[in-house]
Amino acid sequence: IPCGVGGAPGGVAFGFKQLFGDNVHVFFIEPTQAPCMLVGMASGLQNEVSVQDFGLSGQTHADGLAVGRASGFVGGVMKNLLSGILSLEDYHIYDLMRDIVNTEDIFLEPSACASFWGPIQLKSPEMQAYIEKMGLKDKMANAVHIPWATGGSLVPAEIREEYRLFVRQVHRACRRVKARGVAAADLAGQHQRVIRLLEQHGTQFVSFHGNRLLNI
Repeated sequence: IPCGVGGAPGGVAFGFKQLFGDNVHVFFIEPTQAPCMLVGMASGLQNEVSVQDFGLSGQTHADGLAVGRASGFVGGVMKNLLSGILSLEDYHIYDLMRDIVNTEDIFLEPSACASFWGPIQLKSPEMQAYIEKMGLKDKMANAVHIPWATGGSLVPAEIREEYRLFVRQVHRACRRVKARGVAAADLAGQHQRVIRLLEQHGTQFVSFHGNRLLNI
């Protein structure tokens, strides 16, 4: 579930746990530059800390998730209910937006697209370790994965078109870079063309732990 300040995802998570108990496992998704619930819960300080206290900008293209300080009430309630929190860089959001339109013909705003990052990460070592720890390995074949992808129906048509054009430009830039034979392992070189394109759209980048993260 995409998480901003925490009210909506906290309520959804609480309802699911009331209905299904230990048979449901809820994960929040937050932008890498605005993981307010993560820093609040992980530190135990809840709303007494903000992402800026940890050197993060709090800025993201997922405007519904651009929150620097989470709800302390929700963080406290989620302490024994939430399975985990994942974060994603902004460029993944546009990949997800494009894929959802191409496969389902559904437009979702950037914040809603973040919800699909959870199922995508199921094969990651961290998620596999969680599945093993919780004794879910023999149950995954029948598991139902629900990305809480609300948001997008009220976005004006002209803004939707701007998103679509932007996604196409980024996708074309990636294909051109790939066609020029840039080694896949050379991630910094591979993304230079895309970075320049994003910067032309008023996007800047900041460095955090060696990665280039989107910051508007």
